[in-house]
Amino acid sequence: MARFWQHYDIDDPRTVKTFSQLVGDTETLRYLYVLTFCDARGTKLDLWNSYKDTLHTQLFHACCRLLDDEHTKDPQVYMISKESIMEQVPNLSADEVEAHYNLLPERYFIYSSPEEIALHLRMVNRLLQTIAAADSLSLLVPVIEWQDDINLGMSVVHIVTWDRAGLFYKLAGAFSVAGLSIVSSKALTRSDHITIDTFYITEPNGGVVKDPKARQLFQRSVEDALLRNKDLMPEIIEQARKFKTPSWLKKEDQLKAPLPPSVDVYHELSLRRTIIEVQATDSIGLLYKLTKAIFDNGFDITFARISTERNVAVDTFYIEPINQKQNDDTSRLLSLRQALNSIVEEIYRESY
Repeated sequence: MARFWQHYDIDDPRTVKTFSQLVGDTETLRYLYVLTFCDARGTKLDLWNSYKDTLHTQLFHACCRLLDDEHTKDPQVYMISKESIMEQVPNLSADEVEAHYNLLPERYFIYSSPEEIALHLRMVNRLLQTIAAADSLSLLVPVIEWQDDINLGMSVVHIVTWDRAGLFYKLAGAFSVAGLSIVSSKALTRSDHITIDTFYITEPNGGVVKDPKARQLFQRSVEDALLRNKDLMPEIIEQARKFKTPSWLKKEDQLKAPLPPSVDVYHELSLRRTIIEVQATDSIGLLYKLTKAIFDNGFDITFARISTERNVAVDTFYIEPINQKQNDDTSRLLSLRQALNSIVEEIYRESY
């Protein structure tokens, strides 16, 4: 159960359906829910946190709804109504709300909260207002909103901008320059090429981002990367030199022996996704290097789940070809796997 919410997009109904088919019935699901929690807590008290509990509980309830439904083959899922959203954004026109519903997939309106949808609508509105003033779309400054989620113990960063090549790795690089850690992210692109990215962020030692300088540095780095096409790698390398050994990682929390790096690239037929799973020694700039290599090999990232435990990064990416006319054939995926392997093996050698 932990593998599913650690590695897969549990907002995707196909993930829930695949997991439900593996579990089979609600009694087994309840046992599995408790066993997973007890196993983690029994291993180490601080191995479980609010974020993991939220994902674990979300998958449990989604599967319960699916397995308990005895009257129809498909569970009843409800989209948040346009009328309820209109009440939260009275300054926006009905046409803007209607367009938002027409330009995004249904699952966004099922798994997003009304507050989140309303926030994104206001951000899209701000972006659209600046388009006329911009000389070109490439010079469009992203609209960024920070929210602190005390229950999850992290900051949620919403970014609305014009979709462009290499967007994910540039955003990941900006977070690295600011010295912040990405826990998870999800991205959706409207049919009009406006993308809505959500990042779950913590400070290096965990917790919400309290340092205003880090937020300012992120903003500056985003504008450098997106508007001026600046290479952020030199600044990331400088950060890595300063903090080669994470000062927040206690000696007793480090692994007694290093885990060898691994990269797996495969088609998950039940989810109809191409997935990358990476295990590597954590280091500043790792995510930037991995995501840039994915972009350089002609792929875009549609979902990422980032997990770091005891200085080991276990990252999952959903990818698709940037050029939709190209297939993610075996030879291209093998080349991508080789490129990612080179990165994690080099970091491994440098660390040990």
